[in-house]
Amino acid sequence: MASFHAVIIGGGGTGAAVAHDLTLRGMKVTLIERGELTSGTTGRHHGLLHSGARYAVKDKESAVECIEENTILRRIAPGSFELNDGLFVALTDEEAAYSHELVEACYDCGIPAKRLTREEVLAREPNINPAVKLAVQVPDATMDAMISFGVSAVMRAPVFTKMRRPSTKALNDGSLTSTISMPELDRPAALRIGRA
Repeated sequence: MASFHAVIIGGGGTGAAVAHDLTLRGMKVTLIERGELTSGTTGRHHGLLHSGARYAVKDKESAVECIEENTILRRIAPGSFELNDGLFVALTDEEAAYSHELVEACYDCGIPAKRLTREEVLAREPNINPAVKLAVQVPDATMDAMISFGVSAVMRAPVFTKMRRPSTKALNDGSLTSTISMPELDRPAALRIGRA
């Protein structure tokens, strides 16, 4: 499969992740970005790798999708995440009672969840509100998109190219078409991937 060549347009989190995945599969990859890697929206994201727990009670489909993606990302990009977990903190009796429903819903969705006592929460997070009653611990993590996929992909030797200004021409039907000359590609790409 090494003769297969993919051109990925956009070096944000998605483009870098796709480059990472395809290089792991032995494909030749060219990643095209108009700026620096992750210099657009990805560079301003919050960096949370969701466990899906926030959706477990009311949107099980999304919760299952999150924990499946969480598990895949931990497998294909080990060492790229700070495995700090997430805490759903209960400060009232009502929130403490809700924790049972949350843990059960997480279990139904395949999300590991553990109730922590007040003492366990305070030992883990000494600066938390002292009124804490308990917390539910879930496998959230934090990440830096550049570290998680960009570095990994670049280390596997894809070609990284800064975007050139496209040449645009009008077609007979009045529509426009744009092309970008890519002389460093030794042949046309068999697969082109870009954001819609």
